[in-house]
Amino acid sequence: MGVLTRLLPLEGGHNFRDLGGYETADGRRVKWGKIFRSGVMSDLTDADFTYLNRHGIRVVCDFRSTDERGSEPTVWRCQNQITYLTWDYENAAGVLRQALAGLVSAERVRRNMIAFYEQMAYDHAEKYRALFDHVAEGELPLVFNCSAGKDRTGGAAALLLIALGVPTETVVEDYQLTELVVDQQKVLARSRRLMSQNVWGFLQSLPDDVRWPLMRSDPEYIHTMLTTLAARHGSVLGFIENELGVDAAKLERIRDHLLE
Repeated sequence: MGVLTRLLPLEGGHNFRDLGGYETADGRRVKWGKIFRSGVMSDLTDADFTYLNRHGIRVVCDFRSTDERGSEPTVWRCQNQITYLTWDYENAAGVLRQALAGLVSAERVRRNMIAFYEQMAYDHAEKYRALFDHVAEGELPLVFNCSAGKDRTGGAAALLLIALGVPTETVVEDYQLTELVVDQQKVLARSRRLMSQNVWGFLQSLPDDVRWPLMRSDPEYIHTMLTTLAARHGSVLGFIENELGVDAAKLERIRDHLLE
């Protein structure tokens, strides 16, 4: 399935993709137009909302921190009422900036990112649990997002696709699509705009080779998350059940809503 088929034709979209069409191990497919993943949505235009209005989105799960939302607010302008879920927590960019203090090599930054992915699903379990709950209740279509639509969003997409029975190889391929659809120059332009607000402006101060491991969708990152969860819970589905509260009945409802 080509990346352009997944990427919604939005003027101000950032990594806004449909998760439909993926085949599961038992031969079913994820329904189109039911579940979407995205980066920041503050640049969506009136024309974009006219397009999105036809999709009838009911729920937005915004995984961004309080500061991220404050600097780039999402103002949803579709006709239908939506449930807009947010969580107040420490600025992810600030945490990352502190973690990178004194790191001068690309390899050390990459190792830091791998360590981040070891913990990511646990750090954001509350958000992922809400996502699964709303899908289980059939509150669809639904879109979930963070800033780049890569890390927090990538983790959520991986967990949801695995819960649906999509093979790991396909899950990793979906994660890597971010590198094909995100214009890194636009990301840097955004960081310049946000420098005074101390959100993602610190990216500007990093050398290109150090910045790259932060911005790319390295398959080892998502593999790290998945293998860590499998080692600790027996399988990724074990994590989804134990930490996200998705028992067999809820999993069946999720599959009924999203598979055909």
